[in-house]
Amino acid sequence: MIGHTNGASATIGGIATILSLQTGVIHPTINLYEANLECDLNYMFYYARKKMIQFGLCNAF
Repeated sequence: MIGHTNGASATIGGIATILSLQTGVIHPTINLYEANLECDLNYMFYYARKKMIQFGLCNAF
């Protein structure tokens, strides 16, 4: 939700992942208004969700 920060994106993504693991908050995906019915995923629409999180993944390459 902050845009692309070029070189700092891995750092910000890593911090966001760690904070989600610590606080148990899953943030929504920006601009996601409807899901593809053929893709069975647990989407985060509009609002953050509080849930126990055991693992996190940050893709930064």
